[in-house]
Order: sequence, then C-alpha cells, then structure tokens
Amino acid sequence: MTYRAAHHRVRRAGCAAVAALSGFLVSAACGSVAPAPDEAQAAPSTTSTAPSPSTMPPDARFLRVKEMLEASGLVADVGDDTVLAVVRGVCDQLSAGVPEHDVLATLRPIAAYAAGATHSRMSADTAAVRYLEVTREEYC
Repeated sequence: MTYRAAHHRVRRAGCAAVAALSGFLVSAACGSVAPAPDEAQAAPSTTSTAPSPSTMPPDARFLRVKEMLEASGLVADVGDDTVLAVVRGVCDQLSAGVPEHDVLATLRPIAAYAAGATHSRMSADTAAVRYLEVTREEYC
C-alpha cells in the first residue's frame, strides 16, 4: 500500500473516531435525567444574543492545551471546536467521577488519530494518557 493510500485510510478512520467520540462525550455530558413533574411544562422561549461557542475566540486555557498538545506531537487536522468539545467532555467525565481508565478508553481513538496525523511514534495508550494529563492540568 502506498503512503498516500495508507494516510488516507488513517485520516478517514480518524475522522470517524473524532465524530464518534464527540457524540459520545456530548451525550455523556448531557445525561438522561427525567424532568420533575413541575419542570415538565415548557419554559417560555427566550432569544439569546450571546455569541455561540464556535464564534467566540478560544480562551487562554484552551490555547495552552492546544500548545501543549502540539508540543507533544498530538495535533490532528480537526477544528478547534472539535478539540474543545473533546477537552470539555474529558473534564465533564472527570468531574462526574468517571473512572480514569474509562476516560482513557473513550479518549484513546482521538489521541491515537492525533498522534498518527503527525506521524508520531507514540502509542495510542501513551497518546491518550498525555492528552488526559494535559487536559486535566491545563483546562479542568
């Protein structure tokens, strides 16, 4: 298999892993709590004028996480919104008391993709641990 074909397969698999992981983290963060009977009625609709997270500039904590991931060779060709969603999802899981080994299992595909995208020799497990350490220390 040529380098180009192999890179394309890794990139496709990585994009699928990013999409799946982002969806998992969002659903894990939202939970599935049923509303109380008095909360079941619809609240009045309001219009928000605050900018959406995708239009807001990245904050200093996120920029530091991104710099440290880049320095570790964990840069993937995905947008900041996706990386930020993963970082926030990891923090949400940790604060909810999810065991670290479960967080690492969830994080492993995206960390492995990020390492592979930069041709790092880092294993998927090592990449996941580094991603978790950076996220916990700099963002959570």
